[in-house]
Amino acid sequence: MRVLVVEDAADTREMYRHFFGYHGMEVTAAPDGLIALQCVSARPPDVIVLDLAMPGMTGWEVIRSLKARARTRAIPILAVSGVGTSHSALAAGADAFLEKPCLPERLLAELLRVVRRSEDSVGT
Repeated sequence: MRVLVVEDAADTREMYRHFFGYHGMEVTAAPDGLIALQCVSARPPDVIVLDLAMPGMTGWEVIRSLKARARTRAIPILAVSGVGTSHSALAAGADAFLEKPCLPERLLAELLRVVRRSEDSVGT
């Protein structure tokens, strides 16, 4: 499974990258929204873990951009942030939301749930 982690805090970004890699996932990391969009264009991931509060292009803007494009709208997005609410993230187009801080095990479980739900919807 290919995961794109989009997080402006370097320590959090690296923690996610190592954690998902430890669980056998191929991880690409981006420090901001513009680089995230470039990564998605170059090689679409199976799922995106996205911080919402980032300088420059926010996670909210990344969600809107990806969901507006036919090629990327089906990529599941797990928003992980200390700002916003589940309702506001889902209304913006995220497929799930976790509030920071969250335990890595909870993050992994939610990521797998979002991917499974996405695969189930494609199969129906």
